[in-house]
This record gives sequence, C-alpha cells and structure tokens, in this order.
Amino acid sequence: MQESVEGDITNWLSSEGVGFVMRQAAWAAGYGSGKNKMGLLISDETVFSEQHMDNAGRFRGKFKIGGEKEKVVVCEGAPLIATRTAWIEGKWADGAIEMHIWDESKGKKLREATRSVSEDGNLLTTVAKMFLNDGTEAVVTMTHRRTEQVPLTLDKCKGWSPVLVFGDLPSPGNTDLLSSLSDSLEAVFPSATALQDSIQQGFKNKELADDEKTVSYEEVSTSDFTNEVTKSDGSKYTLSYRLDKENSTWRVGFLTDGTEHIAYYIHVVANPLRVEGWCILPNGDRVSQPAVHAIEDTIGQALKCFQK
Repeated sequence: MQESVEGDITNWLSSEGVGFVMRQAAWAAGYGSGKNKMGLLISDETVFSEQHMDNAGRFRGKFKIGGEKEKVVVCEGAPLIATRTAWIEGKWADGAIEMHIWDESKGKKLREATRSVSEDGNLLTTVAKMFLNDGTEAVVTMTHRRTEQVPLTLDKCKGWSPVLVFGDLPSPGNTDLLSSLSDSLEAVFPSATALQDSIQQGFKNKELADDEKTVSYEEVSTSDFTNEVTKSDGSKYTLSYRLDKENSTWRVGFLTDGTEHIAYYIHVVANPLRVEGWCILPNGDRVSQPAVHAIEDTIGQALKCFQK
C-alpha cells in the first residue's frame, strides 16, 4: 500500500502540463497514499510489477535485470499524467534495483530511479529523479508498506498477457475514436481464427479471482452465454458475453442485480494481429482506458487456453 509521496512533486506535475487546480486536488488526496497499491515479484532476475492506481486502473509491467532495454508503459502520475510508452533498463546496485527509463525513441532519458526494501522487508522505497521538459530535474520519493493481502505469485505472473496494452490510441477502424490496443500478437497466435477461438474458450472457462468463490456458466448459444460469479463475501455479479462474428467483436456486459454498469468491447484486429478494446458507459459515452486491464486478462487467459 502506498504510504507517502514526497519531494519536488509540483515541478514534476507542472512540467507534465498538470494545472494548478488539479495539482491542488492531487495534493488534498495525498497523491494516492492509502489507496494506490503495488505488487512486486522478482524471479530469475525478472521484475514483475502490478500497480493499482486510484481512479486510473491497473498497470502491469516486467523487465529483466541486467538485460537489454524493454518496452514498458509508464503510469506514474496517472490519471493526471497520460500513460506513455517508454523503454526501461535495470540493474542491481548496492542491494537495490537501479532503473533507467527512456522515451519511445530511446533518445531522451525520462528518469532514473532506485528501488530498495527495508531490512525487515516491510517498506519499499522508490527514489526517482525526473528529467523535466525545461532541462531541470525533480526528485520524488515514494514509499509502499507491506500489507496482508495476497502477494503476486509466479503462477499469476506467468498468466499475464505476453504483450503490452496501451490506452487512448486511435482506433484502427476509425481514427476519430480512441481505443485501447495491444502490441502485435503475430508471434503468439498463428492466426486471427486461433486467437478468436482461444478468447472464446477463455470467456467460457473464466478463472476465479482471489476474492471469488464460484462461477456458474449458462449458455444460450456458443456465442451468447453468461458467467454468474459469487464472491467470497457472498455478493454476486454477472458477465454476459455476445459475439458479433461478422466484426470479430465480443460484447461483455458487467451486471449486478440485473443492472448493467458497463459494457466492454473486445475486437480482434488483423494485419497485424492485435486486440482492440473500448468501453461504453450507461450514458452512452465511449472510454478506452478501462479496457486496458480487460484486454490484458483476455489475452492472458486466451494464451492459456491455446497452449493446453
């Protein structure tokens, strides 16, 4: 759990174009302290991270310590600062992980950071030096306190999407609309048909989350079915699935007590093979960022089904 954020936060946010009113609102909210969460796992020199950002969603990433630069999604500051594609390189330095992050062109360094754990293992400290747009620097220190919640496990991380997913990109079918979009899956699935079939199997065989107890499947047809999920606290929700075969698009509704709260759209894009997603709110508004985690989970589960 995020415990504190300190340092030259004002200059950092200002450099990213965050106005006075929003900076004050972020300050009043403690910059997410007590709400934002981070899961961290290091296995075979690979760092897996999962961040849950208040009002911004879930963000996953991984990189190899001592390896070549790897593509990541930078989410620090979200939702005030838009997420961006970047490249990361990490190494061990005096018992801490030292990270260097460059922009998408790899030509401009965005930040340097060190991440260390206290001797008792209960406090994670990240010290980041931001290289601002005006040529100055800002140092921000963030701490996370260990909680009793279920940590990341290697089995969970192995089930993640093997490619990155980005929010707020122009839709391949209509550049006037924004979507979330995965990197190419050409090296993961042999064809769009194989991907679509694997997505369908993944939807039909929903895995239970840590706080879920049972799932009840009901089928109208192979392309129209529901999963009713009972959580550990006894509450329930329903996922309704319907495939538009002609457009290779799934509609997934999230309902409680018969009321739909949001609809996710998962679309298979060919040439190159990717997954696109967006959401429709009850008022009809289209948003893309919430579809990021839905695409990640969909691809991860589809890959498990494909590999069986």
